[in-house]
Amino acid sequence: MSRKVIVEYDRLFRGTNEAHQEAEASVFGEKSEKCFGCITATIEQCILLIQSLATKLHVKALFVSQQGILEKLLDLALQQGSGNSRVAIESVLCSIVVDEPQATKQVCDEITKRVLNAMQSTSSQEVLSRMVQNDIHLLMSMIAADDNCWEDKLRCVFKLLFSSIACGTCASMQTVTFPCLVILQEVMKPVYKEDKLTGQPQAQSEYQSSAEKRQLSLSAWLNNSIEDSFDKWSKLPIPGRGQWLEKTLFFPSSAQVRLYTGSLLRLFRSAPLSQRTTLLNLATSYFWRLSEHGEKAEEFFFFYEYFVSDETMKHYLSCHGFFPKMKTMISKEISRLTTLDDFQMSINISQGFVIRAYTDILLSLYRLETVRKRWVGELLETVFNGYIALKKLVINRTKLIDDAQSNFLMLLDYSTVMERRVPEFMRICVRSLKACSMNDIVSPVFIFERMCSVICPVCVRSLTLCFLNL
Repeated sequence: MSRKVIVEYDRLFRGTNEAHQEAEASVFGEKSEKCFGCITATIEQCILLIQSLATKLHVKALFVSQQGILEKLLDLALQQGSGNSRVAIESVLCSIVVDEPQATKQVCDEITKRVLNAMQSTSSQEVLSRMVQNDIHLLMSMIAADDNCWEDKLRCVFKLLFSSIACGTCASMQTVTFPCLVILQEVMKPVYKEDKLTGQPQAQSEYQSSAEKRQLSLSAWLNNSIEDSFDKWSKLPIPGRGQWLEKTLFFPSSAQVRLYTGSLLRLFRSAPLSQRTTLLNLATSYFWRLSEHGEKAEEFFFFYEYFVSDETMKHYLSCHGFFPKMKTMISKEISRLTTLDDFQMSINISQGFVIRAYTDILLSLYRLETVRKRWVGELLETVFNGYIALKKLVINRTKLIDDAQSNFLMLLDYSTVMERRVPEFMRICVRSLKACSMNDIVSPVFIFERMCSVICPVCVRSLTLCFLNL
């Protein structure tokens, strides 16, 4: 509602010239600074004026150099609330800092300081969300503007990401880490360009041939080291491994954080081979602790299965010792489940998630014939003993255990279908029979059934249909 309408309304109902003069005095006189309508209208007009002036390069430079203007706009943009004026100020601020390194650094430093102070001051997710939501939204708006200052803005995102992960609270992970992962995912998405021949959108790879040798000293880059700027590190190798990834991939209190971390990693499937293998080695190193994470590793397994669905990655795992490691991890998980079944008196429906995931990955790798021929013999005894061990479980007989048992049976079928593996399989059966206890009446029956099916396979004969005329 405009000031003119308010004045006319006041004049109509007061009905006297004196009242009209008094109303005008309240608007234009000495008390005008106390009128909310006047203050709001003035702010809106100032924002509109600044927005228009910011389109002129020489005027924008004055805004940046003039002491106090940028600070005041930043203060107004980060105020709590969701008013239209705050959103407009945020838009003006984003237009001012475009291609202005000094202004961009100033705004990013202020955002970083405010968010870090907020994380240290409260552990309540609701309070922290109210304190930092405008800061995060402003950072997202700045990132969306593609300019030459992208490195400073991205540095700010990584500082907030690593600081929130180091904080480790549910509030910081959900309120700060998650938005940072969303920003990184948007930044890393491939650019689509329409094909001139087919008219269909095609992803344009952002990786160049020189990307094979790119590496970055992250700590130096976060500290604004000139020697580690983009122009320098884009041509050098990346030392070490990030330790933050495991915390976000398996963060127990937020499925969103785990999901977006996995989505972020899936974008690396189009990366150069050296980067994909580095990421695959890092992900494979997490397998040793998956029993601790349990069903919280679901998003990790989704990412891993997607990443190794490519034949190149399957061959890479086959040639770099993945199957011997998997053999050890399956035996370790089977032993853990057996111990739980012997001493635990209550059932946990999530038990069996890890062993089922292991068998899912093995089935995925076995579908490649060259991999299957090379490694099926190495894992035959582990798969056979794993099936027998799961078959004997009583307390922890969950749906996940049943699925894993079915997977083991499919892996056995893959193994015994090859004639040259039959003698080895028979020796394994004999050893397993000798290892069975006198009280075990389940395992020997299954072992004899498998031996009989190998010695004398059952042939399914076609039945001739007979028609009887009555």
